[in-house]
Amino acid sequence: MAIEITNITASRLRQQAQQAERAQEQQSDDARNRRADAAGSGADKVEISPDAKAIERLEARVAESDSFDQRRVDEITRAISEGRYPIDQDRIAEKFLELEDQLSR
Repeated sequence: MAIEITNITASRLRQQAQQAERAQEQQSDDARNRRADAAGSGADKVEISPDAKAIERLEARVAESDSFDQRRVDEITRAISEGRYPIDQDRIAEKFLELEDQLSR
């Protein structure tokens, strides 16, 4: 049994997260400035990094996605660890070549 992996969109998700991050950072900066003005000097501040915010948003999107089946992932992980998962070496090689071709464009 081979699993077809298509539409890997990590770069697209990264782009969308970065765009959303920039918009949210602007709003956060405005809100932060208002809070700082209201709190006065000497107040403690905690800031979450933009990368952490992007990861949080991506995790939420993955959790909401219908294309992610945790039960299936667990099943495959178990099969791999037990040596029961069939591996199609030719198909893997073909997919790597396709990916390499896409990355070189």
